[in-house]
Amino acid sequence: MGSLIKRIYLLLLIGVITSSLLGVQAVHATEEDATAVKYMSLEELMDVEIVSIATGTSQAQTKAPATTTVITSDEIKALGAQSLDEVLATVPGVQVSRNYFAYFSNYSVRGVRSSPYNPHVLVLRNGMPVSSLYSGGRLLLEGTTSLRDIERIEIIRGPGSAVYGADAFSAVINLITKTAKDIDGTEVGVRIGSFDTQETWLLQGSDWNGIDTMVSLQYQTTDGDKSLISEDLYTTIDRMYGTQTSLAPNSVSRSERGLDMSLGLSTTQWQWHAGAKIRRNLGNGVGLLQSVDPEGRYQSDQVYTDFIYHLPIDAQDWAVNVQGSYHMQRWNLEKMLLVAPVGAFGEYYEGTHANIGTSEMQSRLNVEAFYKGWEKHLLRFGFGYLYGNLYDITDIRTEYPLPPAQAYLLDRSDSEDGFLETGYRQNWHAFLQDVYNFAPDWELTTGLRYDYYSDFGSTINPRIALVWQTHPVLTSKLLYGRAFRAPSFFELYGRNNPVSFGNRKLKAETIQSWELGFNYHPLTTFQTDLNFFYYQFEDGVGYVPVIPPPENYPQAFAAINATTQTGHGVEWQVKWQALNNLLLSGYYAYQDSQQSDATSDEGNVPHPNHAIYARATWLFAPRWQLTTQVQWVGARQRVKADTRSALDDYVLTHLTLNYQPSNAAWGLTAGIHNVFDEYATEPSLGVNADGILPLYNDLPLEGRNYFLEVRYKF
Repeated sequence: MGSLIKRIYLLLLIGVITSSLLGVQAVHATEEDATAVKYMSLEELMDVEIVSIATGTSQAQTKAPATTTVITSDEIKALGAQSLDEVLATVPGVQVSRNYFAYFSNYSVRGVRSSPYNPHVLVLRNGMPVSSLYSGGRLLLEGTTSLRDIERIEIIRGPGSAVYGADAFSAVINLITKTAKDIDGTEVGVRIGSFDTQETWLLQGSDWNGIDTMVSLQYQTTDGDKSLISEDLYTTIDRMYGTQTSLAPNSVSRSERGLDMSLGLSTTQWQWHAGAKIRRNLGNGVGLLQSVDPEGRYQSDQVYTDFIYHLPIDAQDWAVNVQGSYHMQRWNLEKMLLVAPVGAFGEYYEGTHANIGTSEMQSRLNVEAFYKGWEKHLLRFGFGYLYGNLYDITDIRTEYPLPPAQAYLLDRSDSEDGFLETGYRQNWHAFLQDVYNFAPDWELTTGLRYDYYSDFGSTINPRIALVWQTHPVLTSKLLYGRAFRAPSFFELYGRNNPVSFGNRKLKAETIQSWELGFNYHPLTTFQTDLNFFYYQFEDGVGYVPVIPPPENYPQAFAAINATTQTGHGVEWQVKWQALNNLLLSGYYAYQDSQQSDATSDEGNVPHPNHAIYARATWLFAPRWQLTTQVQWVGARQRVKADTRSALDDYVLTHLTLNYQPSNAAWGLTAGIHNVFDEYATEPSLGVNADGILPLYNDLPLEGRNYFLEVRYKF
């Protein structure tokens, strides 16, 4: 904590000096200068914070029947954020952690773990889910989620299944892409940075025969952070057997090369988007089995499209929309994984290699109608259908006969001996929602959604939200919601893998949540939000020993609905226009979650009890803007079977400088992340099935790093 105190003292000192300088600089920050760098006052931010994610209709964020956050493209630029991970770190109650597998990011929301594939957080693109049948969460091995073509990000903290169905469990994140009007011309840019990171992009928006047309091309390559992994699984095994096989200490593998392409066409009656994401040279993090693998590389390909059509109905009180999407993803190995190093189980052992992968597609069609002919009511109802298919299972592994026979690669792909069955899923759903303005300053939102799944049955999820304009400057909310997570195909159909056999009898995980929230804005230059929450999470999927184990397996573990979790907490957020050229914002978040009947420590990533975030956006000179971010993540307790001491807290400080000349044709952004080179780590998994703690020293985050980008618009 000593370094923390010194860090806080330093920041306070900087703040005092800065405040004294601001009195001089404020008079020079003209309206023209603010426009040049897209500086937005708090009053302007409040005007643009209109959300549709909560009910499907646009409404002021302060009156939305949910706890929401809106992040605009201008804020993303001010932050210098290159990825969704960096943006989510600014949201109260959200902890962005890491998983050893490909260093995949984990979004833990209010203590609800989402590891290793984020099955409890639903990501949408233009209102349509972008998720994986295989993992049940965000798309596997998608790499960096680039934000160049994103106009705004809308986030719900809390359950959203009454609106969005499966996996809208602890949070919903909607990525809304830019339109031709948002881009308004052509923008090209280049970004370079630490870890040999290079990025270039082109955005173009124009009118083509009365159709708004948007084109986006983005390319990025990086060697990734080279933080040191001092010990791994085979370090421990070496100690046990007196061998020297581990490749640790070694660098974490975080390389990536990616190309994103998208096209958007729109009119007042319809919008259509299509795109592709190609990823190559994706590093393996800390290896498939928590053992260092400097050579294995993944690759993935995605193709997607989505549309919305507003039916031309000649009725004043009716509106009908038809929305659909298609998504296909394929991932496998570009270079085979090193699962176990040479000599790991004896001198004869030549190392284990593997090539695994899957292909899947999902098609969705939704119809929704709005009716406002009933006095004081706005009804929304509809139905939808999903068809998903997982196919082309790749499974090539090293086989080891008894010595002196030579090892060989055995192709188990699309066979009964593979690690996963192929399969399909169908889902039908229907929903009804009513927004009832039953009295002046009172609004009651109720909703219900029914989902039927061909592979695990049906579920009903309600919501109730009461919003009261308590005072012209005070809004109060009382919220209740229920959500579910559909079992993933890996949890249902996994096989021939001793640590994770599937279970066709799994039920959906469920959560119930209660919230009390307040928004207070006594001035146009100041607003604060206070939220209290409590939830109950049931039927969590865990893994238990199979007794007796299947043939040819000395031990095996199968998925069951085994865990329950309760949590409560508070989130306090403040935004203050301290001066006409200085916007301050930040939050304090507290949560306490307890899990019972846990059957496995795997994936149980501890969430910090306390977290603080502060940001200052300062227009310190004509056309110059400086954004400072400070994030404190409190200590994290270990899971029950992990005997290590609590993981230390850390403080990260980021600086971003934006410059925009008065002609606004070109712009420059430069930044330093982790200014003080803080050594920060996120928790590794606890003890594995063999009683071994593979990554004793946890998962290191990036040290100090830099970037510089130049943009030109014409």
